[in-house]
Amino acid sequence: MAFVITLYAREGIVMASDSRLTLNTEQQKGEKQVVQFAVGVSDSNDRIFLLPNHIGLSTYGAADIQGVPIGVYIESFITEHLSGTDTGVDQVAVRVLEYFRQFDPPPATQFHVAGYKKEADGLEDAPSSGDEEEDDIPKVFRQIELPPDTHFDVAGHRAESGPKNQHIWHIDVAQNGISRLNASQQPGVSWGGEADILARLIQPVAIPGSKGAIKQVLPHFPIPWQFFTLQDAIDFCIFAVRTTIDALRFQTRPKTVGGPIDVLVIKPNRAWWIQRKILHGQHE
Repeated sequence: MAFVITLYAREGIVMASDSRLTLNTEQQKGEKQVVQFAVGVSDSNDRIFLLPNHIGLSTYGAADIQGVPIGVYIESFITEHLSGTDTGVDQVAVRVLEYFRQFDPPPATQFHVAGYKKEADGLEDAPSSGDEEEDDIPKVFRQIELPPDTHFDVAGHRAESGPKNQHIWHIDVAQNGISRLNASQQPGVSWGGEADILARLIQPVAIPGSKGAIKQVLPHFPIPWQFFTLQDAIDFCIFAVRTTIDALRFQTRPKTVGGPIDVLVIKPNRAWWIQRKILHGQHE
C-alpha cells in the first residue's frame, strides 16, 4: 500500500507521495492458521512521475506486475507512448488505462494523473451515464472484459474558451467508470492508499456509544480549500503524507507508508519538483 495526494488549488496542482515499497506475505502456522503480514523492502520507491507536456502521474495500490516493480512499466510506458508526442492529460489517462489493462491479470493499481491541457488535445468531459454523448475514455472501458480492480485520478488543465482549466479525473477500472472530481471548477483534494488517517482528521467524526449509536459528535472545522495559495497546498500535502507516516508508526498495523516525501507542482505552462529523493552513493 502507499499514500498519495493530489490537491488542486487556484494557483496550480500539487502531487505528493511517500516512498515505501511493501510486500504482503503470508505464513502457514499449523494446519489451519495463516498469518498475514506486510514487509517493507524499500524506502526509495518512486510513486510520482513527471510526464511530457507538464503532466504528473502518481501510483498506489499494487506495486508490482508479476514480480516486476510497477515503476519499471511506467517508465516504459512514458518512453514508448509519450516521448516526442503532444499528448494531453485526458489522452494520457486513456493510454495509461490501455497499457496496464493488457496484463493478465491486470494489476490492482491506481493512478493520479495531473497536468494542463489545450482544447485541441481532444477529449471533452466524460459522461456520467450511457445516455450522454460518448467519448474515448468510456469506449476504452467498455471494450475490455473482466475489468481490473484499478483506479485512476486524472488531473490537468484545459483551455476552454480562453484560460486553461484544471481537469482532475478519477478512473475506476474495476467498476468500469470515470468521473471528474472538479467538475465545478472548485479547488479541492483527492487522496488514496492508506486513506483512513487523513480522513479522520479532516472529515466529520463522532464517538460511538453502545450498540453502534453515536455518543458524541465531535466539532468539525472545514478546510477552506478555495483560499489555499500554492504554498498552502504544498504544505498541506506534505502534512498529509507526514501525518500518515507518523500515525502508522504508533499504531499496531503494518507500516506501509514511509520513506522520503516527493512533491511535484504543476502550473499551466510548467511543472517542477519541490522535493524529490535522488540517487546517491554509500554514506561514509
